[in-house]
Amino acid sequence: MIKEDTIWKAAAALQSLFWFFAVPPLLEPHWEGFWSEYSPLQAQVLLNEMGLAYFAIAALFVIPIYSGNYAFFERFKISEKEWHWRSENPKVRIYVMYSTSCVISLHLMY
Repeated sequence: MIKEDTIWKAAAALQSLFWFFAVPPLLEPHWEGFWSEYSPLQAQVLLNEMGLAYFAIAALFVIPIYSGNYAFFERFKISEKEWHWRSENPKVRIYVMYSTSCVISLHLMY
């Protein structure tokens, strides 16, 4: 019998292969039309900032789930410990804010 995690690992591997080898050729006909209106510098800045936009959009979905502390989502935690941003220890909360600001700063710089 195949283990369930093996199936999910295979699915993840197939998805990665699709993103690396199938998506670029499928989108290649559209690249020139999309990027032709931008200078090389503008295109580079736009591509670099797409990561920050993705981070912000993902946060819009994730923050309500985590802050709501819903039982449905809490049952999927892999640890019984409380979330770090809910810690009573101010050093832990400061570390969470520092880590988050580092991720955002790196997206803005690169």
